[in-house]
Amino acid sequence: MSGETTSVPARQLLRAAIDERRARLLLTVAGVRAVERVAERFTRVRLQGDGLRAYRDARPADAFKLHLPSAPHAPVPLPTYDERGRARWPAAVGRPATRPFTVVDADPQAGTLAFDVLSQPGGATAGWLDGAMVGDRVSLTGMRTDFVDCDAAEHLLLVGDASALPAVAAIIRSVPARKRLTAVVDLDAADLPLLPAHPRLDVVGAAPGTLAEALRDVALGMPTQVWIGAESEAVRRARRVVLDELRVHPDALHASGYWKRGSDGDAHFDASLERFNVARDAGRDVGDPGLLQQLAFE
Repeated sequence: MSGETTSVPARQLLRAAIDERRARLLLTVAGVRAVERVAERFTRVRLQGDGLRAYRDARPADAFKLHLPSAPHAPVPLPTYDERGRARWPAAVGRPATRPFTVVDADPQAGTLAFDVLSQPGGATAGWLDGAMVGDRVSLTGMRTDFVDCDAAEHLLLVGDASALPAVAAIIRSVPARKRLTAVVDLDAADLPLLPAHPRLDVVGAAPGTLAEALRDVALGMPTQVWIGAESEAVRRARRVVLDELRVHPDALHASGYWKRGSDGDAHFDASLERFNVARDAGRDVGDPGLLQQLAFE
């Protein structure tokens, strides 16, 4: 067990960034500009559209919801949102499959945005990607702020499975060379080339389903910021190790469930939205990232 670490205000910084962005909803239609394989299990999709020119405040690990067509090459209209955050779609279209992705890079001048897709045969995204062609239209909603680098932290601990690899990679690219980095990752060896180089990066490989166990061997010993992204149950267990055994202060931790075993992406999002609305109705501070983690994992 590690000794208690000094608290860093990562949660407060993340909340400030979320609050600052809250009124800037990106809701737009874009076309597929390019599709290319970038690793054995990952395909990069690049979108282009005039609406993407408004995305001028990119942050590492920014996440958005991609609305997929119900039939190959069919257009996807923009949703409207009710007062409880639920998307409404034209009756003639019905609800499309919606999946979250992480921004890999964006160019507001060119109106482009790229994201990486993990190959998962049989899923809604795989079905769309198999037939996707340049010029196909999709719609998207964003951005969710998932990371702000805390200068007070001398060490950044990243924890993730393959679903979070694009976010982990984006964060590593953004972190200054002076900061120590540890990435505890549950990945195939073929995925590792997607992790960018960093002069102080230590990569710890975890066997499938053992992120929490691998964390027990991580030495901290300095002010540390922690970011976790993975399957929801894996996040819950990893989060408990970070808080209870590594003794990281909750203000230094941010955790996100990227998917939930046994549940499709739409059901996972609906459950999260329901927890949010119940907490808001009860007068709780739903703008606090720490509260949202408690609702999801405790």
